Amino acid sequence: VQQANSGDSRLVPLHVDGDGHCLVHAISRALVGRELFWHALRTALRAHLAEERDTYRALLADFLVDDEWDEIVRESEPDYRPLRGTLHGLRNVHLLGLSSVLRRPIILLDSDGGMASSGDYAGTFLPGLVPSEQRRRPSDGKLHRPLCVAWANLEHIHFVPLVGVRGLVPPVLPKEMLPTVWGFTDKALEDYIDFSEGDCCVIGGDRMLTDSYVERLISSMQEMFTEVHGIPPSFVVDCQESLNMGSWKTDGEMIATLKVYLSKGQLYRCIDCTGVFVVGNETTDGDRAAGVQDEEQQPCAVGAGAPSGARAPSPCRSCCSERVRMIREDGSTQYENTDRTSTPSGTCKCGFKHYWDGQEYDGLPQLLGVSFSLHGKRIEDTVVVFKDQSDPGLNTNAQKMAQYLQLKHFPG
Repeated sequence: VQQANSGDSRLVPLHVDGDGHCLVHAISRALVGRELFWHALRTALRAHLAEERDTYRALLADFLVDDEWDEIVRESEPDYRPLRGTLHGLRNVHLLGLSSVLRRPIILLDSDGGMASSGDYAGTFLPGLVPSEQRRRPSDGKLHRPLCVAWANLEHIHFVPLVGVRGLVPPVLPKEMLPTVWGFTDKALEDYIDFSEGDCCVIGGDRMLTDSYVERLISSMQEMFTEVHGIPPSFVVDCQESLNMGSWKTDGEMIATLKVYLSKGQLYRCIDCTGVFVVGNETTDGDRAAGVQDEEQQPCAVGAGAPSGARAPSPCRSCCSERVRMIREDGSTQYENTDRTSTPSGTCKCGFKHYWDGQEYDGLPQLLGVSFSLHGKRIEDTVVVFKDQSDPGLNTNAQKMAQYLQLKHFPG
């Protein structure tokens, strides 16, 4: 590959999470550089395979038996979990479907030994179900460039994307390096991939989504998730990591379980290690129907055992902190004054903002002692002062503070 790219490392692998969605994560990163579209890709793939099942069944009759197709479609679903002891997940047939969903070829590479073996671990997947006019870019009429993914290990259990490097000439692959076309004949290659005079094809595109666009897109996706489910996605991720829920529940089951816990006031957060844990060890038949497991079977960051609604156990068994707070039904933490929040701050040494009386501040306040006399009465008090805030409106106003002290000590 380097030789075809003038000796440069222009085609490089990127990390993707190994959470059961690595193939669509890899495709998403190859498309836009971010693991944003795994859910949309799986949803679109599932709809495509269900709609075109008969076409694919006839096309791949020599490779797959009829009884496999129900499971193949199910494997595409975002919430799919393989049966214990099986390695089924997204595979070659899904890569073929994704190529038609995206209207562009996908190339799967393996190690040198894997590429030379007779195993089915490498392939070129063509969008054979897409009409010819939809396989071309509207801007210049050229065919959509292929995406490239590869196996990350010899065990063939994790996919990674192979992408170009920003600022360098787009990478190319020689035609002779392309694996066998999967599902179609090699003669179809020229109808789906443009080759240069040197018999090379360009991998990926040279256009990137701007950071500002990606930020707006992420914000919109987060708002939609919160609107649909009533809890923010960041909270779900925290629970998935702290409670290890992803290993025993689908996404839908996990959200339903969290909402049951929240409705009963059973979820708490440690301020210092940010871990989320469950309080309460009793589950009802209704809880089990919603997917809630008995406490002794539920992995937790902090031990449970207190009845629902009781003060959270302290100290935290993960970090020994005694600062634990209840989580409200909307997924927000019921902070107390001075608590560190999850919002980043470039001012405070801890790197995060701090809570005080319903607001988040860039750092902790100064506590100043004040004394004054009015109407012959001597007053001594302590005031809270915030200054140098990124939002000037949060800085303490001296005039308003004086008015507050006057009303506090001389009401009416």
